[in-house]
Amino acid sequence: MPARLFRLWSIWQRNMEYVKVIGTGADAADFALVGLCQKGDLAVTQDYRVTAMTLGKGAYGIHQSGKWYTDGNIDRMLMERKMKRHKEFDD
Repeated sequence: MPARLFRLWSIWQRNMEYVKVIGTGADAADFALVGLCQKGDLAVTQDYRVTAMTLGKGAYGIHQSGKWYTDGNIDRMLMERKMKRHKEFDD
């Protein structure tokens, strides 16, 4: 099964010698992953926003620790993240 590793500045596909420069923007690799993601793909990421977008395209999401992201838990995770960041600004 072919796999793609997304980095801030490139997409690299092992054993196929494929490299594509994405850009250096803060979210460049994230948007590239979402743009290339298709139904049934598996996205390994720790970014909840990226996960929400890939789930919306019918892909599966998993954290590198092994925790699965699902339609049933991603909204709660996004809300907890937002509340945590909001609290940091209030302190």
